[in-house]
This record gives sequence, C-alpha cells and structure tokens, in this order.
Amino acid sequence: MIEERMVHGHDPSAKRRTKWMALSAAVLATFALSACGGKEAPAAKSPDAPAAAPPQPVTLTIAGPAAVWTDAEFAKYVVEPIGKKYPHITLKRIDTTAKGQLIQDLVAANQVPDIYAVQQANMGPLLELQLVYDASELFKKHKIELGRIQQELLDAPKPQFGLSYLPGLPVYQSTWVLAYNKSVFNRFGVPFPKDGMTWNDTTELAKRLTRSEQGIQYYGLSLARTYTDAYKQVSLPFADFTTNQPLLQAQGWKDLLQFWGDFYRSIGSPPSSTDWNKAWTQEKRVGMRTIQTAVFQELLADKDLEFDVVTYPQNAKAPGIGAEMNAHWWTITKQSPNKDAAAQALSVLLSDEVQTAMTRGMRLTVLKDTAIQSQTGADITGTQGKNVTAFTKLKNPAPVRFGNMTTQFLASMNKAINGVLFENKDINTALREADEQMSKDIQAELKK
Repeated sequence: MIEERMVHGHDPSAKRRTKWMALSAAVLATFALSACGGKEAPAAKSPDAPAAAPPQPVTLTIAGPAAVWTDAEFAKYVVEPIGKKYPHITLKRIDTTAKGQLIQDLVAANQVPDIYAVQQANMGPLLELQLVYDASELFKKHKIELGRIQQELLDAPKPQFGLSYLPGLPVYQSTWVLAYNKSVFNRFGVPFPKDGMTWNDTTELAKRLTRSEQGIQYYGLSLARTYTDAYKQVSLPFADFTTNQPLLQAQGWKDLLQFWGDFYRSIGSPPSSTDWNKAWTQEKRVGMRTIQTAVFQELLADKDLEFDVVTYPQNAKAPGIGAEMNAHWWTITKQSPNKDAAAQALSVLLSDEVQTAMTRGMRLTVLKDTAIQSQTGADITGTQGKNVTAFTKLKNPAPVRFGNMTTQFLASMNKAINGVLFENKDINTALREADEQMSKDIQAELKK
C-alpha cells in the first residue's frame, strides 16, 4: 500500500519507570486510645524517616519548525507554565527547518527528540521513520482528560494515517474565516456578508461586487486558496488506499470543478496571473477573501483597511463544516526515554489556563469549552468590535488521506483545476488526464 510505512500498535517492551514515595512516619505509627478519654494518642515521630525524593531533572527535546512559535510565544505559552508546574523539566527546542536539523537528520544522527511538534497533516515522518508511539495508556496514567478535547481532532490520525491510537495530542489549532473589505461593499451598496453563508450565497455577493469603475476592475472574491483547497472541506479522497487506485474521476471531483468553473466565468474570468494579495492589500479592489488566523493578525495591522470577518462559506453538502483541519500536535516518540515528562508537559499545555491564554492570543483552543472559545483574540490589539468568534463556530472536516502521494496529488489536482479555469479545458478530460497521471504515480510509488 502507498502509506508512510506504518508502524501499527505500540511498543509492548517499553519499560515503565516506577516512582517511589517515602512512607510517612504517621502512616507507620500505631494509634492508641487513652484509657480515660478515648482520644487518639499522638503519632510517634520518626526522625529517621526519609523525605520524599524530588523528581530527577529532565531535559525534554521538542523538534518542530521554529516559525510555529516566536521566542516570546514559546516562553509565554510553553516554557513558563511548564516550568511553574514541573520545575524539574527543562525544555530544549530544535528547529526542524534549520540545515541538518530535519527530523530525518536527527534520526540518522541518533538524536531522536522526545516530542515531534507538527501539524497533524504532516505526521508522515512519524510513520516513515518508525517514531510513532501509542501514548493512550500514558495519558490515562497522567490523568489527561481526553473528553475535554474536540473529538474530531482526536479522530484525525485514523482517517489520515490509519492509526487506531493516539501518537500524541493536539495543543492548538488554526482555522479559516471569510474576511470582507467594508469599503468595497459600501462603494457599491451591497450588504455585508453574514455568518452561516454557503458558497452559493457567497457567489451571489461576489457577482454583485464584480464590476469596473473608473478604469478599475473590482472583484467580489479572491480566488487565492479558494478553489484549490475546496476538496478539503468535503473530505474528497483522491485515491483508494486499499486498492491503490486513483479516484479523481469520481462525481465529487466533477461537481467541485463544475462549481468553480461556473464561478470563475461568472466574475469575468480574471487572468491566472492576477496578484490577488496585491489586489486586496495594496489596491483594495477585492471584496472578500478567505484567511487563516495568522493572516487575520496581518490585516489588523493595516490601518487603511476597514474589514471584518464571518464564518467560512459552507459547502451545501457539508453543512456546519469549515475549511480544513489544521491542528498543531505534540507527538511523543517511541524512542523517548522521557515519556512521563512529555505527558506532564502536554497536560500543562492542555490546562484551562494555558488554553485560554493561547486562545486570547489567536492560537485557538482544541478544547470543547465554549467559555474559552469566546475569548478568541481578546489579547490582540484591534480585535475589539470584530466578529472573531467566527473562527470557532464551524467544525473541522475529516482530513484527507495522502499516504506518500501528497506532492504527486497536488500536482495532478492543480493541473486539472487550472486547466478548467484558465485553459477552458473540458472537466471530464481534465479529470481523466489527472486520474491517468495519478495511476502512474501510484505504480511508481509501489515499486520503490
């Protein structure tokens, strides 16, 4: 099968370290009742009873892209709260984007980290490098309440990687919304978008905004990262990982290309060379665009932009579902000698206190707690008066399974969609060609 060389199950030979606790002298003492009053005699003191031994110092190595956290964020959300609760734990951060520090490099150098911090979509190396570990019992041991975490996040590793257990836990997530430029809507007298819109609703608004005025071409909706990511919202598979057959000619793909082909033509067929970021940011001639939490903060810094956000447009076939699942996980490696410390660190990051702090800083909580969700972005300057809770109102779709074929799939899929939009290619032809190429790519992967 075209998988990431999966490691099933957990390591039954992994040794558990036992913590010894000194017994209190009070527990060992015998109690006597006085003859007259029936009162307990004071416990005998034992000056020789040993005190409870403090935990041994542990250095916990965390490998992941440095861009995920700034130094200040890592200190605020990770180092300080973990150090406060577990002062015996010291954190060592490894940037996997630095030269020679890829997770593959670390494994080759026998420097496997205790924690591999990665977006859930990029867990492939855990399987390829045989780092995956079933941490389920570890979480029970340290009383981490999984029921507090959004279930669709916990379920993600199964459809995406075939894992029937938890290799770690999500610690925060990023989601998408629809941002709109109020000045463009006001210019043409079009009502602002609302929460709960579908893509069909959004299309109708976009059509009303798309027009030329005084030599300037306005567009209702930016095409950047809309049509190319639309398959994630409805969890469209591109291959059957049981039969190793491509699925790009399935009806779902035809429906998707038909929708975006119709939309593209309805707004005047903008050229493929359109710089959508410039059109939105500098020229202010785009009414709506889809954005993630990080881009939301960038828009807040633009003092010349009057904007707000609403929930991500929903596909009529997937009501209540947002753009894609994009959770950041801390996974515990099978080779780690510090699994208990890793679980303790995770328990701190998933505490109400830290989850609230991260959410207020636009790192969205993975917990179900709506009281925490309601504080989204509260510590970020400029969010006051904006509909920031739109980030929390939709559920995540089930993730798409990629196997080892991410690069090949994206190349075939983008070629097919771009062919329909920009080259006037017939949908059936575009998908047939993509399916044929996918079949060749799968066979090449199987021969490796």
